[in-house]
Amino acid sequence: MLANDLYQYVLEMLSANHESCKRIHLFQKPSKQFIIGSLADSSKDYAVGEGIGENKVQAKSALRHNSMGIIFLLEKSKLESIKVKTSCSVFYRVFPTYEEQLEYYDEVKDDQSVKKDPGFKEVYVRKNCKFDPIEFDLNKDKEIETIDFGNFKTEILGENELFRGNKKISDELKGKKIRNGFDPEWISTEDAYNGIILELKKNPSRKTLQWQGEIIVEKENYNSDWFLITIWFRNITGKGNFEKFFFNCELEVELNSNKLIPFEYKFNYEDYGYTKNGNLRTINCHADHILEPNTIITKPYALFEQKKKVPRTSINGIAPKFIFLKSSIDILNQLLTELKNQYSNYTNHEIYKNKNHDHHNQFEKESDNFRFLIERYEAGILLLDSNSNARKAFFLMNQVFEKAVKKEYDCWRLFQIIFIVMLIPDIIDVKKNRNIADIIHVDTGGGKSEAYFGLVIFLLFWDRLRGKGRGVSSITKFPLRMLSIQQLQRIAKVIVIAEEVRKSENIKGYPFSVGYYVGVSDEFPRHTRPIVLYSAHHIFL
Repeated sequence: MLANDLYQYVLEMLSANHESCKRIHLFQKPSKQFIIGSLADSSKDYAVGEGIGENKVQAKSALRHNSMGIIFLLEKSKLESIKVKTSCSVFYRVFPTYEEQLEYYDEVKDDQSVKKDPGFKEVYVRKNCKFDPIEFDLNKDKEIETIDFGNFKTEILGENELFRGNKKISDELKGKKIRNGFDPEWISTEDAYNGIILELKKNPSRKTLQWQGEIIVEKENYNSDWFLITIWFRNITGKGNFEKFFFNCELEVELNSNKLIPFEYKFNYEDYGYTKNGNLRTINCHADHILEPNTIITKPYALFEQKKKVPRTSINGIAPKFIFLKSSIDILNQLLTELKNQYSNYTNHEIYKNKNHDHHNQFEKESDNFRFLIERYEAGILLLDSNSNARKAFFLMNQVFEKAVKKEYDCWRLFQIIFIVMLIPDIIDVKKNRNIADIIHVDTGGGKSEAYFGLVIFLLFWDRLRGKGRGVSSITKFPLRMLSIQQLQRIAKVIVIAEEVRKSENIKGYPFSVGYYVGVSDEFPRHTRPIVLYSAHHIFL
């Protein structure tokens, strides 16, 4: 799926794990570019909230740490050794090719501050490092093992492309007042550039590339039966003029026959108590437990997939379709019966009946709220049945929406029609329920706007039918300008159709209209007539 491919691409680009990151061209070090799954050098370790000098401030706000860890519980009586494998990537700088350097110079040559002294383009190569597994017998409270980068450093230092300087050439550049190690004249031709690079390569690299890491395994008593095991992967690299961060860091723990004991979490949400179990706790990473083989593997991110919640449009075959509601309120009564049945289920529930239950008070409160909603909804139905103007306004509202959303959908969602009907008495009697502010809370795309628009259209027709020939019926305030533009187009479409229905029904009064008040700019004009005309044109074309 596109969404999966997209988030995978973004994560790989943020963690330097993408194929294109094997060789990268940057204006800064990779540690400034790749922010997921990296471990900073020891000078950046602010995890404990200490620090020296200016670092005391950074200690409280820094997002880059030099360690990651996993925590789990094991049974004392069945404790066995474990194996820990680590892997990471490091970046080292290389000479740019002629094409890379030429492209870079073309980008900066118009900047007078760097034109004469641009330096070499910063090109880095990624080296993936996988280390041999280390066995820990868990006999000690704390064990530390060093990660050996020796073989990888030897391979990198032996590479001919490793970036380095040349004292003879540096002295010549100083005479030209060039401090950044590159003379723009060198790229006059490809042969001239390659000749200089060959000269620079004659000088052995003085880089040390002293990457240093360690694995720490800590064991402590959790209770009389279980040990709490913590495994750390730390970057303890010290000072040096090279990229000291580790990237794509991963821990893999082979548990052998050890069995994880889950942590138990108890928490309250909306006054209800919940209990959840989880096998692992993590620090600066995420981890999964793979049952076969019995292994823990970390990754730099956690993924939570939330299924889209689509509010229901029917219950037990009862659907509030526009085609029915534009001439009858029978379906509203059928829905009322379903609501009352559901309320009966609540009041007969064991938690409702048991006053000693931990959640009785909350359950009773929610049931009472539901009963109050039903009472308001029923009052709306009774008013529609007894008030001919209100009933006609309701029918016309459904007629408008049937036309407005033609070929998209044919009925209200249940919460929409119940919300509209329960508020009709408050519209008819302006003194009713003035102490209540009704709020709709539904997921994005759930239909909140349509529920509100339905009320607006009902109110427009109600005002005309009761003799209000002109004036403001509704005011809408949006927190974002872009959102207001989008919603204006949607409400304008419905208002245009409502005006056509008003004329066809010979309802007296001024035409329905939309006003729009916002700061002036090219993107957000004061005059909204073009938007309304655009909507009208596309609706009736």
